[in-house]
Amino acid sequence: MKHGVKSFYSMQKITVFTVLVLAAWFIYSRVEQARRETAYRAALAQFQCDLHIGMTREETKKYLDSRKVPYQPMYWGEPGGAGWSYRIQVGEEPATIICKSWDVYMVLNFGSTKTVSRIPPDEPVASDILQGVHLKKEGTCL
Repeated sequence: MKHGVKSFYSMQKITVFTVLVLAAWFIYSRVEQARRETAYRAALAQFQCDLHIGMTREETKKYLDSRKVPYQPMYWGEPGGAGWSYRIQVGEEPATIICKSWDVYMVLNFGSTKTVSRIPPDEPVASDILQGVHLKKEGTCL
């Protein structure tokens, strides 16, 4: 066999190997992403089942505290939620080539029961009404 033909077959093997490795990585990353999404949806379903729309912030706080769920009051000013929200971290998406890792939160949006003179209001109000529970991902990409 000539050196050129031998070299061609070696390059062909390297190319096939590289394609197989990339395909395996792609499949693995998709499977892992699906596993994480399933876990996020399960957590969301549990909160949506236990916390009903119309509950007060005080009732919601009691539920979270009784189950020792760590949460943070946040004011994002999201549509449909004029009051403070509660943010509960439920996971983290891994970093990629162009993105840092992203935090995944369960967000409990509340509507304010009081007229707000400042944005954001000084503090959450116990009588605010739960308007929705959803997932939110926060992170940075190039």
